[in-house]
Amino acid sequence: MKRRILIFTFLALYFNFTYAQGKEVSDKNWHVRISPYFWFIGFEGTVYRPPVPTILPEPPPSYEFDLSFKEISKSIKYAMMLAGEYRAKNIISIFHYTGLILEGDAITPIDLILQNTHLRLSYHSGDLSVGYRFVKTNKWEVDGLAGFKFIFFSIEGKSNLAGMVPIKGNRSESWADPIFGARIIYSPIKKLEFMVYGDVGGFLIGPELNNQFIGGISYFFSNTFFTSLGYRHWHLKVDETEAIYNGKVKGWLVRIGFQF
Repeated sequence: MKRRILIFTFLALYFNFTYAQGKEVSDKNWHVRISPYFWFIGFEGTVYRPPVPTILPEPPPSYEFDLSFKEISKSIKYAMMLAGEYRAKNIISIFHYTGLILEGDAITPIDLILQNTHLRLSYHSGDLSVGYRFVKTNKWEVDGLAGFKFIFFSIEGKSNLAGMVPIKGNRSESWADPIFGARIIYSPIKKLEFMVYGDVGGFLIGPELNNQFIGGISYFFSNTFFTSLGYRHWHLKVDETEAIYNGKVKGWLVRIGFQF
């Protein structure tokens, strides 16, 4: 009887261990990951040549500012942010998209002439890259990526001249440029994932410098659903003769996603 109990116990432990191993592997066997997120975005940089009618005195060539998310949150009129990933064996594809529109009253050096000045800043950026997983273990993943990034900025101004004549103007700029990046993922346990991602661009037709850093930690409630907390820092430098904005776009981000 004792022998049967020992054999049964051994078999139960064996099958439980085998199932746990299989479950651990299947947890990383997903192919698609979609994660809407919110970026608590802040701007630190320079806006160049805001649009004004030619009949008015020429404004200063640039305005420097440093705005946190708290300072711009009341001006947000539109926000859409989405990230995704597809993987098949060692081939991966990643995308990020951020769309933001800010609207608000402006205080400018020509307020004595202009009244009720209203500005609208639109910012859209995204990247799509394809890569190869060079390292793949139960705890570590190291990926190399190459792709492209697109960026669109526009600034529109509306006002009244001496409180009587309505006037408006706008400027916009957009480009796409190749990027090269790398990503490291560390999973100490099944429910936790640490990630560091970086890319750099500005080699051909776009900005002089364009780099991005994302770091974060994800917690998996199940094999399907997860949530993440991280920080994203994006830096852009364009020739001042063409630039609308130069500087940093940065802030904490929170995402909720699913994978299958």
